[in-house]
Amino acid sequence: MTFSAGISGVSLAWVFDQGPEFSIELYISTSDKENNEAIFETLQDDWGEIEANLDVEPVWQRLPEKQACRIK
Repeated sequence: MTFSAGISGVSLAWVFDQGPEFSIELYISTSDKENNEAIFETLQDDWGEIEANLDVEPVWQRLPEKQACRIK
């Protein structure tokens, strides 16, 4: 299930992976790879605050082989 994050090209998703895994991810996929990476880096600059507000450690994925980036 995917939900808008209020920024064009950025969404929140509930992801049911293979097996018993479930994750929530912020998926960054605008039409511009450089813009995606800029959004990702801006969030990564605040990683300490972001991680402090979560019960689990997020997985930061730049996804260099794709246009998108994600935080899972």
